[in-house]
Amino acid sequence: MAVDRSKLHKDIDELADDQLAEVEAAVLVAKHKKTHPGSAWFRAMYEVFAPVREAIAATGMTEEEINAILDEELEAVRQEAYEKRLAAEKNRDHSQ
Repeated sequence: MAVDRSKLHKDIDELADDQLAEVEAAVLVAKHKKTHPGSAWFRAMYEVFAPVREAIAATGMTEEEINAILDEELEAVRQEAYEKRLAAEKNRDHSQ
């Protein structure tokens, strides 16, 4: 399939900044397929996360907003795990 690179470059230049993340992701996938054509794991994970990518794209959120939410949630999970570990250690110390 012949690709008109100049048209593709023009189309990319006309995209809004928030749309470029999708283009970047597609380029990364294409580059990975070229260097790892037999990577069944990568293909499987890409397909598994397709609904997630679509849902996120539909929100119109920027990559920065999504990263901030993920960072907050990750910190909350880590804090909860830390508190459980402390409670378990405290219980262990009191039972000895």
